[in-house]
Amino acid sequence: MVLAGFFQFGNEVLVVVLANEEVLALLLDVTVPVAALASLVVIAVLVLEALIVMLVVVVVGVLVLALAVPVEINGCCDIVWVDERLMMVEVVVVAGVEIDVADDVSAETNGRSHSIY
Repeated sequence: MVLAGFFQFGNEVLVVVLANEEVLALLLDVTVPVAALASLVVIAVLVLEALIVMLVVVVVGVLVLALAVPVEINGCCDIVWVDERLMMVEVVVVAGVEIDVADDVSAETNGRSHSIY
């Protein structure tokens, strides 16, 4: 089995090839135990990279939810979440109901009006 991993650092691209220990030992001109250790290190780097990407996605998602502003709609219980930075509006209401959140969130949106149908 051969697996190639590509990492880009600016303009430089590092290509990592994973193979069985014998093939890797021939490619690197080292002994088989050193090749086995090298393949384990490369696998660990690939797993660490995947964990870092997942951590970044989770942190960004939590920050977006934490920075959202809850808005009460016309005195009822439905909630509109307004993300101040992304200007995204998520509506949790029955379809077909017109909602104007301009009065409720004018301070957060610098007076921009958002009508949702």
